[in-house]
Amino acid sequence: MARPREFDEEEVLTRAMGQFWSAGYALTSVADLERATGLGRKSFYNAFGNKRTLFLAALDLFASICGERYLAAMEAEDAGLAEVESVMRRMVADREGENGENGCLICHTSREPIADEPEVKQRVDSYFSRIEKAFHGAIGRELERRRRPDSPADELAAFMTGVLISVSLLARTPLEQDLLVNYLEQSLTHLGSRIDST
Repeated sequence: MARPREFDEEEVLTRAMGQFWSAGYALTSVADLERATGLGRKSFYNAFGNKRTLFLAALDLFASICGERYLAAMEAEDAGLAEVESVMRRMVADREGENGENGCLICHTSREPIADEPEVKQRVDSYFSRIEKAFHGAIGRELERRRRPDSPADELAAFMTGVLISVSLLARTPLEQDLLVNYLEQSLTHLGSRIDST
């Protein structure tokens, strides 16, 4: 009979996600993960198999957390431009919170060599696809409410996806917060003017 695990797997996974989030996959060693999770090497391998398997689980957890915090509001049936603006402002404001300067784990993973591995690429592509679909849904509903069916929802969703990814990447730079806020506000002004003029 297998012995029950003497640790909270969800808590350990959350700590491992934090390590990958701050340092990335390539610069995170098993020793780093041991320190972050508090697990010994034997317990680590017994529980998660290896670093790569744990990383995949960390990506899934990150996508779930951020999907709920940022994307769910835009995916609601009644979401429109207000939800797009609210979500993006929340995202920029979160830069000043805990882990805020780490940006987006998935965005940064997309720039690492491991992103070429099929299981990682699938997760990155799926998350980016969800982002664009969320923007498309909210922007499309806004345009429908304004009775503008012949509208560039695809183009505007792609634009806002680029803005979101840019904000995530810029979070790790020395860029002052007020400049990041200004970048976002200029982007939202462009979005609003395009919707108004369509």
